[in-house]
Order: sequence, then C-alpha cells, then structure tokens
Amino acid sequence: VPISYKFAASHYLEEEIELALAAGVDVIVIDGAEAGTHAGQPLLADAFGLPTMHALVRAADYLEATGVRDQVSLIAAGGLFSPDHFLKALALGADAMYLGTVCLLAIVHPQIATALPWEPPTSLAYAIGEYQHKLDINKGALALARFFQSSVAEMIVGARALGRASFKELSKGDLVALDGRTARLTGVQLVRGPTALERPSKPSSVRRGRRHGLH
Repeated sequence: VPISYKFAASHYLEEEIELALAAGVDVIVIDGAEAGTHAGQPLLADAFGLPTMHALVRAADYLEATGVRDQVSLIAAGGLFSPDHFLKALALGADAMYLGTVCLLAIVHPQIATALPWEPPTSLAYAIGEYQHKLDINKGALALARFFQSSVAEMIVGARALGRASFKELSKGDLVALDGRTARLTGVQLVRGPTALERPSKPSSVRRGRRHGLH
C-alpha cells in the first residue's frame, strides 16, 4: 500500500522531506500557504507557511539534487483552482495535484439555490451546516466529475498549444516569469530573457570602431 506524507510547507521544507524519505514514504504532498482549512487559526492560515509555487519548486529541486526524484511522487496542494494552475504545477515539477476547496465548490455549485439567500453555500457541505441534510450527494458527485473532465479537456488543449504530446513532457521551459523575483525563485526564464532580440543602439560598423565609408 503506497504511503503518503502531507505537510505544510515551511522554510524547513528540505528537512521535512529528509524525514519523509528516511521513513520510506512513496508520496510527498507539499501543502502551500494558500491551502484552505476549516479549523485552523486565522493567524496561522494568513501569515504562516510558504506559497505553493515556491514550495513546489524547492521540493522538486531538492528531490532532483538528492537523486531520488524517480523514487517518490510529488504532489502539489494549496490554492490550485483551474486548469492553468494544474498545468503550471506539472511544469514546475509536480506529478499530480491535491485539490480541496475547488472540489467543495464544484460539488455545491449546482445546489447553491438550496441554501441562498438565507445561508452560505458551505452550509450544504459542512457536517455541521444548517442545510447539510439537503445536499444531494449524487448530484454533487456528478458535478465534481464534470469539473474533473472539463479540467482535463482544457489541460489537453493547453499542452497541445505548447507542442506537448503528454503532460509528462511539461517543464519549466514551457513557462516564462513576468517579474525578476519570480524568475529567481522558480528558475523560470524571465519574459525578457536571452531569446528576446536586442536592438543595437548603434550600427554594427560603429560598434566595431568603424564609420560608414571609412576603412
């Protein structure tokens, strides 16, 4: 039976991974700071932990550097909601995504009118919710399945647009960063990187110390 170890990403992420590897786990789940919670203290949820993107990159790089990348699966979790998020996570090194809040939203979405306007949609899903007994589980399961199917269909479109035949072919080379800080933290090329053509400010003959018409 595969053993999974899920932990909240912190600055001691590499030490946590070492403990997981020493225990012989098969799957490591990195839970980023954007992850939702129904029981955590607001301070811990808002101000503690590493963002998912940074944590995922650090974990993938560490597994690669230690030579065990092919021995353990890496799953990204926290704040992943849409197909573009999923594609980016795969490109940054994740083998799969761990979804929570977005699944909850997908399940209750077709039944929101059951609770609104008197109660929030979460009253349908939480075990202590006012309307939890009114949640149609079969309808919710169908809505979630459709969310997964549509997400995969859009991911396929994105992968094809990148010229990839498989999600496994995605890499950092398929991404560009819009700012220098993100580029440094992720190892993704800056959008103004070396592939951009630089227009010379002076003619090439002037740069070589020559003038037009002179030899």
